[in-house]
Amino acid sequence: MENNQDVHEKDIQRRLLETASEVFPDEEDLTVTSTKDEVIGWDSLGSLNLLMALEQEFGVEFSEQELENVDSMETLFEILVEKT
Repeated sequence: MENNQDVHEKDIQRRLLETASEVFPDEEDLTVTSTKDEVIGWDSLGSLNLLMALEQEFGVEFSEQELENVDSMETLFEILVEKT
């Protein structure tokens, strides 16, 4: 049986990947382990668009330091788990 934390984390992961798929429509194989170097369109503008979309989706704000350190879906997932 899943506990609430597991359910919460699975929901975050699902919503993260759905949002990223909308921001990066040319990327077919997004996973929680995808990195900035692997994702088509994930450049500085792509990062900004992704973070703004995630802020809207999750009702959170990313700090300037978090913006600079985001280099993978896993990093985003960890930040979102902490913030939600």
